[in-house]
Amino acid sequence: MRRSLMGLALHFSLALGLTTAVQAADDIAVGFVRATAHAPYMVGIEKGVYAKYDLNVVPKFYTSGIDSLQGLLTGEQKITTVGAFPFLIAISKGIDVVAIGMIESQANEPNFTVTSLLTAPSAGVTSAADLAKLKGKKVGLLLGTASEDHMGGLLDTVGLAPKDVEYVNLAPPKAVTALQTGAVDAINVWEPWTTVAEKTIPGTTLVVNGAGPCVKCYNTGFMVVARKTLEEEPALLERFWIAHAEAMKYARTHTDETADVASRWIEGVNIDILKAAMKRANMDPRMTKNIETGLVNDTMPFLVKAGLLKSVFDPKPNLNYDIYKKVAAEHPDLFDDMQPVKPEYQLD
Repeated sequence: MRRSLMGLALHFSLALGLTTAVQAADDIAVGFVRATAHAPYMVGIEKGVYAKYDLNVVPKFYTSGIDSLQGLLTGEQKITTVGAFPFLIAISKGIDVVAIGMIESQANEPNFTVTSLLTAPSAGVTSAADLAKLKGKKVGLLLGTASEDHMGGLLDTVGLAPKDVEYVNLAPPKAVTALQTGAVDAINVWEPWTTVAEKTIPGTTLVVNGAGPCVKCYNTGFMVVARKTLEEEPALLERFWIAHAEAMKYARTHTDETADVASRWIEGVNIDILKAAMKRANMDPRMTKNIETGLVNDTMPFLVKAGLLKSVFDPKPNLNYDIYKKVAAEHPDLFDDMQPVKPEYQLD
């Protein structure tokens, strides 16, 4: 009996020891959009990748990076995903936010965008060579996002300006509906809505997938935090960075499984379309020299011309490479499925 009681006491002691040894997961709210480029967040949560690093990621959903950035500023989340447009405009207004990584990018590309142009037969545009025919046509896109930048850049390649077409301000799902009903002649949207339109609307033409002929287009997705968070919680952000890079690699290398996960998060899109859309995603978290070059030479001049910035400025103070450099040096396996960064784009 005594041995039994001693064994029971030992059992409880061990259990208590194990309980106290387990580190409580840190809650970290993250803002993102229900889009294929953001599927790694979904995978990281469902597959327990974040949990492996003692992180409890609390998702905060937004229509676009504009709303997501607002959520960061009001304290809804610590990390948010945002495109170049709202990121640069916020900095120009004195809002001290810092990009610590990428969400959707291509480390070796000097020009890049996450959106595509699709047209209805009414546009008369079936290739990039026909873009001039968009004059006077209605184009559905979400203003203030990569769609506006990409559309303006494409028009510029044929000597047109945004004023030469009629922009209809629509979120991607509504833009697809507008194309289907004939309310617009063309749309500029991101995935999975590019593939949704291409696969489900008869007569739709995918004219340009990504930057295409626009050699002055650069609009990518940033992982953004408030500078105060970076200064006060660098270890937490590093842990998240590693976990998210692992989730991104999983998403890149298991696209069908990732599509299955995304089907539970992205409403109204079937699994076959998500599988096709996932193969087009550019989930590259690496930070390279082309970021500053693209923002200074391409994105900001467009914003200045559009009256959204007063002048081009140096974005480097709001780009923090330290966490990425450390993760890349200590965890090269997280990037070994991608082409190595070209020497000319490697950070000093």
